[in-house]
Amino acid sequence: MRYALNHGVNPLILGYLSYDSSKLCRAEVGLDVLAYPTPRSWMAVSNVLNAVGETVDPGPYSRLIKANIGEGDAAEFIAWCKVYSKLPKIEDIFAGRKVAYPGAPDVLFALISGIISYAVSAYKMDGDRSLSLTELDNMCRFVNGFPKDYIVCTYRNILQIEGLRDMLVNAEAFISWIKKSDDFVRNNRKLLDQCKF
Repeated sequence: MRYALNHGVNPLILGYLSYDSSKLCRAEVGLDVLAYPTPRSWMAVSNVLNAVGETVDPGPYSRLIKANIGEGDAAEFIAWCKVYSKLPKIEDIFAGRKVAYPGAPDVLFALISGIISYAVSAYKMDGDRSLSLTELDNMCRFVNGFPKDYIVCTYRNILQIEGLRDMLVNAEAFISWIKKSDDFVRNNRKLLDQCKF
């Protein structure tokens, strides 16, 4: 995940592979199969989606996606992207606006990938607009309403991003959550030791 976040992998792909990591690579492929999923082929799909600025509906680019990861896997990915398109606006979460919590696991994974991608891209922006501590705290308040496994997934991924990690540990909502989460601290000691509290 760290590689994907640092190399601008499209949020649709991040969410899909976070939801089902078995889709990253298919080891057993017949001789008649020309395209199948590998980390490199997913990166090629990401490059296509990023080049056209697509973060919601990859359907119009299905032929390019099929050429990289194969027909069956492309169909599953495109179907999953329809779930992603039903997510609340990520900007609203960071702005602290009231947003409904999704209940289905696939939607939660999609939302987590959107949140993480937004945080990384907003943090890395140059110029006048970059991620503020208030926005990150708003995100933490929202994330703290997830089921515990999803909270852990979100925070563990954000803690892997240098710079963003140091902002996260200063967000009040994160500090409040971590004080109640001894098992998270115990299981992520190495990541937390890198933080500047």
